[in-house]
Amino acid sequence: SMGQCFTHNHNLNTLKRHVLEHSTSKVWSEACTEWRLKYIYVKKGGQCVCECRPITDHCVIINLNTHDELVVGNTCVQRFGGELADFSKSVLSSLKKIKSNSRAQRANEHLIELCRELGILNEGGASMYIE
Repeated sequence: SMGQCFTHNHNLNTLKRHVLEHSTSKVWSEACTEWRLKYIYVKKGGQCVCECRPITDHCVIINLNTHDELVVGNTCVQRFGGELADFSKSVLSSLKKIKSNSRAQRANEHLIELCRELGILNEGGASMYIE
């Protein structure tokens, strides 16, 4: 399971090293607040920036200050805490629901917000999807 990544401290240290390298702040707790979810793609056999693999959910995150992007798995994205963790968790659970039950094609607000920012949904289309 994904969770086994963190029985090795190595993975957490690798994650932190990459994140700090691409952040303005060099303090982990502060650096975490600089990142936002840009988009998520689902593909088997991927790799997280912490070197954990295989991952399926790829969270592409962007730093608001440096504009650098990193790819993290669904376990590591939770390590950031705060808004990024909550938002990603919400989007991932909405995506899973839609995938597992094509009849329940209702995206939650966070997934819609993300689609709107990416220009996938316009305002008119979005109102139909709100849960």
